[in-house]
Amino acid sequence: MNRPAWRWPGWASAVVGGLFALLSVAWGLGSTVGISSLGGRIEELAREGDPTVLALAWVTGLAKAVGAALGVVLATGPGRLPRRWLLRTAWAGAAVLVLYGLAQQVGVLLVLTGAVTPTTPPADGVLLTRALLWEPWFWVWGLLLGLAAWCAPAVWDRR
Repeated sequence: MNRPAWRWPGWASAVVGGLFALLSVAWGLGSTVGISSLGGRIEELAREGDPTVLALAWVTGLAKAVGAALGVVLATGPGRLPRRWLLRTAWAGAAVLVLYGLAQQVGVLLVLTGAVTPTTPPADGVLLTRALLWEPWFWVWGLLLGLAAWCAPAVWDRR
């Protein structure tokens, strides 16, 4: 099967992941920009500067940065890194991002439509922000990463 030698999915994946990583790092540094969109206890702890939440933001920021770097590698070539390992990592990452994002998206939509009623009602706007921003960010990134992984062998063989 001929695969397209598209580089754009890798670059797009890197941009989406990189922006996501920057936001996590900002939260790790104590920024509260956009934190109200998370809502609930996590928002409260972040506003209080809870060390566990700050550390978690750093860890997730690092993981997202690695995922963004993977997009760059898929778009440019593996260099000395093992091709099979990179592709397996990319496919696994894509699967996790898509499945997590879609599961969260369905959960949020169930609450928004009234099919499910949470024990603690979320703050105004939190669900809509999650439905339109956070959850799609995960699964769109996953789709881009998967497309980049699918195109990567053709990209790399052209080099």
